[in-house]
Amino acid sequence: MGTQHSSSTVRQLTKKLFEKKHIAYGRILDHWTDIVGKDFAEKSQPHAMSYRKDKEKKVVAVLTITASSADIMALSYQKGVIIERINHLIGKPRIIDIKFEHQAPTSFQVSDNKQKSFDARPSINIPQDARESVAQIQDEALKERLERFFDAANR
Repeated sequence: MGTQHSSSTVRQLTKKLFEKKHIAYGRILDHWTDIVGKDFAEKSQPHAMSYRKDKEKKVVAVLTITASSADIMALSYQKGVIIERINHLIGKPRIIDIKFEHQAPTSFQVSDNKQKSFDARPSINIPQDARESVAQIQDEALKERLERFFDAANR
């Protein structure tokens, strides 16, 4: 078996984790710091996405974000900018609204997403040569993201 390009490995893992419907959600999770900034990324998280069809029968989405009450107030002022950044990043389905849910700052943790498609997440075995390929990447930001992705896939 020859060497495999890292992007093909990431693409295979992403497909298994998020399927077609959740690719947008996966991209939002991956780029959360870029979307809301470092400070808010540490204090908030995208919790879920719900989908529906608009008047023109196009699929649109509503993103739910969890944060403390104070951070929700600050994030709500940036709601339009956040929607614009996300839509620029993911394309379709288009985010049309953001809902905010309160989460106490002392209990802030990684989301226990209750969407049905995540209940039976498949077990993913990442090939050792994929991890070795990541170690050879010279772009530190890309290397860090891939390592975080592999760690998340193994949870």
